[in-house]
Amino acid sequence: SIESGNLKAAEAIIKDLLSFRADRERYYYGCDELFRRHPDIVQKLRDFAPTLLPELFDGLVWRSRTTEYAGRRVNYYIRHLLLDKDNLFAPALNWIAEFKNPRVVCHP
Repeated sequence: SIESGNLKAAEAIIKDLLSFRADRERYYYGCDELFRRHPDIVQKLRDFAPTLLPELFDGLVWRSRTTEYAGRRVNYYIRHLLLDKDNLFAPALNWIAEFKNPRVVCHP
């Protein structure tokens, strides 16, 4: 849907895949599956739908719903931005740098 220009559908898919879910047995999070099936997702978003890059990056962050001592626990799931499936440096950071948009890399 990204290449066809259907950005609303692409946004919904990204949000759905990067949502945490749980049942009695385990937690579910589609980050690994997304990057396994689409290792070039950062490049595709950069080229065809740069407005969705913040959605992707936001989905790679888990924020605790509770606070402790005025702080909130946060986990960043950036493994796939740094390493590829062979544990070599992934090209995602190069793709982001080539985009030359500092707002993308300053995502909260």
